[in-house]
Amino acid sequence: MVQVARVNVRVTMGIIVDEVSEVVQIKADQLESAPSFGVSIDTDFILGMGEAGQRVVMLLDVDRVLSGEEVEIVSQSADAVTS
Repeated sequence: MVQVARVNVRVTMGIIVDEVSEVVQIKADQLESAPSFGVSIDTDFILGMGEAGQRVVMLLDVDRVLSGEEVEIVSQSADAVTS
């Protein structure tokens, strides 16, 4: 389950992913800003980079992964089911 923020509203939804290798906790002092890969790669959905043991992992900004239109469709579908 994730919560996505959209214009003063938080929408809770489930997201299906292809694979999860592990879940790790990363403290704030282990975070770095998202890297710049140049103008040809969009990194708006990357929240930052974090250290997990000996590895570096990218953190997704779940509020930016889905478009506003996609979140609205999910919200409307949920409203229709609960009505």
